[in-house]
Amino acid sequence: MDAPTEGAWGVTLKAEWFQWAADSGFATVRIPVQWSAHSLEAPPYTIDTAFMNRVTWAVNLALAAKLNVIIDMHHYDALMKHPDSQKARFLAMWRQIARHFADYKPELLLEILNEPRDSLDAAAWNGLLASAIDTIRAVQPKRTLLVGTAPWGGLTGLSQLRLPADSNLIVTVHYYDPHIFTHQGASFEAGAKAWLGTQWRATPPQRSQVDQDIKTIADWATANGRPIFLGEFGTYELADSASRAMYTEYLATAFEKAGFSWALWNFSSDFGILIDSTQAWRADLVAALVHPGRNAVLDSVLKASKPIDLGKYLVFDDFEDSIANLTAISVPFQEKIHKPIDSAASHYYAFHSDSSLVLGPQNDTLFTFAQTDSQGAPRNFGKGVGNWGYQGKGLHVKMSLLGSRYPYAGFGAGLMGGWSGEFVDLTKLTAIQFRAKGRGKWEVQLTSDSIYNKYSAADNWGQMVSLFTLSDQWESFVFPAENFAPKRYSPQEIKHVTWEVVRDKIISMEFQSAQSYGPNGGPVNDSLEIWIDDIRLIGVENADFGLKP
Repeated sequence: MDAPTEGAWGVTLKAEWFQWAADSGFATVRIPVQWSAHSLEAPPYTIDTAFMNRVTWAVNLALAAKLNVIIDMHHYDALMKHPDSQKARFLAMWRQIARHFADYKPELLLEILNEPRDSLDAAAWNGLLASAIDTIRAVQPKRTLLVGTAPWGGLTGLSQLRLPADSNLIVTVHYYDPHIFTHQGASFEAGAKAWLGTQWRATPPQRSQVDQDIKTIADWATANGRPIFLGEFGTYELADSASRAMYTEYLATAFEKAGFSWALWNFSSDFGILIDSTQAWRADLVAALVHPGRNAVLDSVLKASKPIDLGKYLVFDDFEDSIANLTAISVPFQEKIHKPIDSAASHYYAFHSDSSLVLGPQNDTLFTFAQTDSQGAPRNFGKGVGNWGYQGKGLHVKMSLLGSRYPYAGFGAGLMGGWSGEFVDLTKLTAIQFRAKGRGKWEVQLTSDSIYNKYSAADNWGQMVSLFTLSDQWESFVFPAENFAPKRYSPQEIKHVTWEVVRDKIISMEFQSAQSYGPNGGPVNDSLEIWIDDIRLIGVENADFGLKP
């Protein structure tokens, strides 16, 4: 019922679906409702009677099937763009809904708004949700209410959520990470076709990220004394079926272990567990949700490997320090090696082929490594740091990739500052983790002093790399150290150099355009962009960092 008119997007509710859901083992249904498409746009903002009756029909069927039922306010785009001018209408609709369902059983729950975003940022949402709760409480003082986060219902909004002193609130969070897996091929998502083929096979880094995110939510819930409802998670229909089943089961099981209730997005259509053409269940997804432990492939993976412990790490950069003096290593480590945090010991530099460029957010050229001493780097990278990180500040860099012979561009930071001859021992490193969004195909690379150790040509620093692709949604990337391999076509690849050989002599970390050619092998004319935050060296603590002269 979230379409402008029911059926406009290919789905019309059927009476039998509610009993099907109950008979299959589900306990709750969440009904998304686009109330704003069925109410007057001017006072008194009356909701259409026929539409209200249709929603009531659905609620009654769910309750008759002994299901808990949630109705929300979905796709209120005008409110997201103009929260101030739409506030009166928003509250008037909730007043009508609250009155209409005032005498219903407590198994009916009301979700105030789906995925606040855009101009309805965290601060605006905190004020509006308080007004909405007051409006509903004036009619229904005891009804359980669900409250989401801004932006987009994600876990990052938890830290900014401010709830009134109301003991009957449940916080709802949506989870679709990794976005390039869950939304691959989605017709409504720009660039999603490029993600087709992305798999989720419960690898240690994939499980580690889910586990870390769930812990973040659980820690917040404990600290704030609020129950959690994972109100949406799911996978688009073009993801491979094995990955969909494994992802769905792993998440649903993990949510329950954390004490969260949950709802899958969605019942029918593109993310659905019902096959529209046959009106039959997707049996593998239903089993993943209500009969976990029967997926032999998932079970074997879980038994064969352990997730990476992301709780032990050294901060490489979270970009919260002074933007005038960017540093790449955490304060405790800087103090340990007697290099003050305000020095330029560790700094960022750009590098690129002749016709390519590395740019700041305002399209101003960032200095290359060769220019740092003469033109004031690292301060030139300060212009790329601002309040656009995953949480707080982050680094924003653009690249223009031009050329006919393997053009490249990138940026990085020396672990020990410049190329002073010092390098560090990363033997205990288990993974690299960071948050990023943007566009393009990239490499994260750890650079060794291969020149000094005579296993690389003098014109190649010796990068060990892992590949990743960015989307316009923040993603957490975890790259196990054991998966770093020599850059393609490099002397290290030819000589079969492995991570174990170079891990105790690392100079820097870099982010570079993935090697590519233009269409049909012709010239490259492309642009890349990255927002990056919270870069961590996993498995390493200050005491583990071996400094080599």
